[in-house]
Amino acid sequence: MLTIRMKTALLSLLLLTVGFSSQAQYFYPAGKIQEELKEDAHTVIREYSEHFEVSAPGKGVLHRRGVVTILDSKSWATDLSIYYDSQTKVGKFKAKVYNSLGQEVRKYSAKDLEDYSAISDFSIYEDDRVKHVKFFHPHLPYTVEYEYEVFFNDIRYYPSWYVQYYHTAIERASFRISLPEDLGLSYKSSNCELIPREWQDGSTKHYEWRVEQLAAIKAERMAPPSGEVLPRVYIAPHHFEIDGYEGSMADWRSYGKFMYRLNAGRDQLSPEMAATVKRLTARAQNDQEKIAILYRYLQENTRYVSVQLGIGGWQTFDANYVEKNKYGDCKALTNFMKSMLKEVGITAHATLINSGEGEEEIPEDIAWPGFNHVVLYVPSEHTWLECTSNHNPPNYLGSSNADRNALLIASESSKLIRTPKLTSKDNFAERQATIQITEDGAARIEETSVLHGQLQEVSRYVHFNFDLTEQKSYYQRNSELPNFNFVDWQLEVDAEQPIVKRSCAMEVPKYVSKAGPRLFVPLNRLYPFQEVPKIMKNRQFPIDIEHEYTVTDAYVFELSESLRVESYPEEPIVLESDFGQYRMEVRVEGQKVYYQRKLVINSGQFPPDRYADLRSFYKSIARKDGSKIVLNKK
Repeated sequence: MLTIRMKTALLSLLLLTVGFSSQAQYFYPAGKIQEELKEDAHTVIREYSEHFEVSAPGKGVLHRRGVVTILDSKSWATDLSIYYDSQTKVGKFKAKVYNSLGQEVRKYSAKDLEDYSAISDFSIYEDDRVKHVKFFHPHLPYTVEYEYEVFFNDIRYYPSWYVQYYHTAIERASFRISLPEDLGLSYKSSNCELIPREWQDGSTKHYEWRVEQLAAIKAERMAPPSGEVLPRVYIAPHHFEIDGYEGSMADWRSYGKFMYRLNAGRDQLSPEMAATVKRLTARAQNDQEKIAILYRYLQENTRYVSVQLGIGGWQTFDANYVEKNKYGDCKALTNFMKSMLKEVGITAHATLINSGEGEEEIPEDIAWPGFNHVVLYVPSEHTWLECTSNHNPPNYLGSSNADRNALLIASESSKLIRTPKLTSKDNFAERQATIQITEDGAARIEETSVLHGQLQEVSRYVHFNFDLTEQKSYYQRNSELPNFNFVDWQLEVDAEQPIVKRSCAMEVPKYVSKAGPRLFVPLNRLYPFQEVPKIMKNRQFPIDIEHEYTVTDAYVFELSESLRVESYPEEPIVLESDFGQYRMEVRVEGQKVYYQRKLVINSGQFPPDRYADLRSFYKSIARKDGSKIVLNKK
């Protein structure tokens, strides 16, 4: 039982606690987030503001402030990276972390930023650097508030606004650009209908975009690239300046003209190199032969090494640099090849692309320079050259460069063009195999595959980059066969065409499954179709099938004399769909079983409501590929 003195002391302690609590400050408590914004979200942007102030064509400052609640361990917001180089400077930086109630638990300042080189894997030297910090609090959810600024002495491009990422909800966010009125600005909203508020303050023009209460966007398998789905605002300056070079992004022609001037006069070969080029091509019968000869020379005598310093990210090293050093980045090697072709009277153009599967498409109606690579185009021969590859055949860009917008660089006629698409006539495989089945369920397989286009790219890479042991190990790891050993292995790479021939022999101790006296032999254990997507309800985005291909298989199963065929699929199986075609046929002749299969996968975009149809078609293929023949002892 409490005494009066004890009760008085307890009341005083309670009042003291309440007094302290009433003075505590709470910022952005997670409990205040609306439930509908948490759905499908790993991250909620509570507040975000970005302001880019341009004072002159080559000078500006970027201010960013963000308040982000991290809901779970899949959030992207636990890390912050600030990139800069010799022409930029990171100014003030501060950040705070709040717990789920909104109480401050940690502060960060500039001294907490790790500073290290941001050299790419493919570069030997760059002046790009990054300041990085990783935020942490042991209890989820928690909130991070950060603010920093970056000063620019060269403005190579204006920041565009990536409004929203997958699984990220937004309470409110804004993006503003301020610049002298006479500099001019282009902008384009993509996958949204955002319109900026525009106003003028003296000679300064302001553009501001705002969003509020945006629900999270759920990532979906087989969706189009994020640039075709997520909201974006692309920004391009009409006038800019890099290292004393002035240019314009008012349209693609203007930007291409700037890139031409930036690299003009750098395609002059030394007298010795010019003589070598003419000697190499002296007996060539036509321009195609000259291109092939010089492209092979490039591949055999140079290698891809990136050096990105200052304007070097935009301006190529001259042809003499590559000739002397025997290496260069994509711009330098492309320029060197262009210089050799020029020496024999063939005009070629450096062409900018955004390389990589799933990369953002370059828009046609705004000169947004989202390029990361350069290839070479020869218009007279309709020939494309990937000058960084030591192993590609002529006129084969590869799947990572196929079917995308590219900017052809010319003096007065720069323009967007399209790189070639790889169709199912380009991407196909012809596979043949003899499979000897023994009474104990083992198999010896002799296989020959001829691979074309995209389907040969991995094998070509493996051939030139792995030794024989590593090649076998790679294919063993990626094969659907159970534990097996190679008896023979060969890869033959065509130097002039995108074709690889693979020949191998394998011993598989447990190829079939047994049940009593019966043996169950899978018809397609070598290359079964396994691309069945998961069940998905309420599909939001179109279905995007990027690559198309055709595969034909012809297998012969040779059975030991003690075995007989008890059952097999006797009727041909044919599946037809907008997504492709499938045909499978089996016939038995004595101790041999003949299996023939043809699979065609179509590319294209299809409405979201066709997802169930796609899944059904792919599932049917996988099920038919799982067909078996049943054997029994005679």
